[in-house]
Amino acid sequence: MSQQHGFLHADATTSMADSACGYATLTQAPADAEVVTAEFKLNLLRPAIGEHFVATGKVVSVGPTPHRLRLRGPCPGR
Repeated sequence: MSQQHGFLHADATTSMADSACGYATLTQAPADAEVVTAEFKLNLLRPAIGEHFVATGKVVSVGPTPHRLRLRGPCPGR
Protein backbone atom coordinates (compact mmCIF):
# COMPACT_ATOMS: atom_id res chain seq x y z
CA MET A 1 0.00 0.00 0.00
CA SER A 2 3.00 2.28 -0.33
CA GLN A 3 3.78 4.82 -3.00
CA GLN A 4 7.09 5.25 -4.85
CA HIS A 5 8.89 6.80 -1.84
CA GLY A 6 7.84 4.04 0.57
CA PHE A 7 5.20 6.07 2.45
CA LEU A 8 1.64 4.86 2.99
CA HIS A 9 -0.28 5.83 -0.16
CA ALA A 10 -2.75 8.72 0.26
CA ASP A 11 -5.47 6.45 -1.15
CA ALA A 12 -5.05 4.11 1.84
CA THR A 13 -4.97 7.07 4.22
CA THR A 14 -8.21 8.41 2.74
CA SER A 15 -9.93 5.02 3.00
CA MET A 16 -8.91 4.70 6.65
CA ALA A 17 -10.23 8.21 7.37
CA ASP A 18 -13.56 7.51 5.69
CA SER A 19 -14.03 4.21 7.56
CA ALA A 20 -13.02 5.62 10.97
CA CYS A 21 -15.40 8.57 10.63
CA GLY A 22 -18.22 6.37 9.32
CA TYR A 23 -18.01 4.01 12.29
CA ALA A 24 -17.77 6.97 14.69
CA THR A 25 -20.99 8.33 13.17
CA LEU A 26 -22.70 4.96 13.69
CA THR A 27 -22.02 5.21 17.44
CA GLN A 28 -24.38 8.22 17.53
CA ALA A 29 -27.00 6.86 15.13
CA PRO A 30 -30.16 4.84 15.87
CA ALA A 31 -29.65 1.06 15.73
CA ASP A 32 -31.42 0.70 12.37
CA ALA A 33 -29.65 3.66 10.70
CA GLU A 34 -27.32 3.59 7.72
CA VAL A 35 -24.58 6.16 7.14
CA VAL A 36 -22.84 7.33 3.99
CA THR A 37 -20.11 9.89 3.38
CA ALA A 38 -21.39 12.97 1.57
CA GLU A 39 -18.22 15.07 1.77
CA PHE A 40 -14.94 15.23 3.65
CA LYS A 41 -11.67 17.12 3.56
CA LEU A 42 -8.34 15.56 4.42
CA ASN A 43 -5.13 17.50 5.09
CA LEU A 44 -2.03 15.34 4.82
CA LEU A 45 0.41 17.00 7.21
CA ARG A 46 3.36 14.63 6.91
CA PRO A 47 4.27 11.30 5.29
CA ALA A 48 2.78 8.19 6.87
CA ILE A 49 5.76 6.01 7.74
CA GLY A 50 5.55 2.82 9.80
CA GLU A 51 4.63 -0.86 9.98
CA HIS A 52 0.91 -0.48 10.83
CA PHE A 53 -1.46 2.46 11.23
CA VAL A 54 -4.41 3.48 13.40
CA ALA A 55 -7.14 6.01 12.52
CA THR A 56 -9.64 7.19 15.15
CA GLY A 57 -12.82 9.11 14.30
CA LYS A 58 -14.58 11.26 16.91
CA VAL A 59 -18.00 12.87 16.61
CA VAL A 60 -17.66 16.63 17.22
CA SER A 61 -21.30 17.65 16.81
CA VAL A 62 -24.53 15.83 16.06
CA GLY A 63 -27.33 17.40 14.08
CA PRO A 64 -30.15 15.99 12.03
CA THR A 65 -27.60 15.81 9.17
CA PRO A 66 -24.73 16.13 8.58
CA HIS A 67 -22.61 15.21 11.59
CA ARG A 68 -19.22 16.87 12.10
CA LEU A 69 -16.30 14.61 12.90
CA ARG A 70 -12.62 14.93 13.70
CA LEU A 71 -10.09 12.33 12.67
CA ARG A 72 -6.78 11.57 14.30
CA GLY A 73 -4.40 9.54 12.24
CA PRO A 74 -3.61 7.42 10.53
CA CYS A 75 -0.53 7.58 12.65
CA PRO A 76 1.93 4.82 13.37
CA GLY A 77 0.35 2.30 15.74
CA ARG A 78 1.89 1.15 18.97
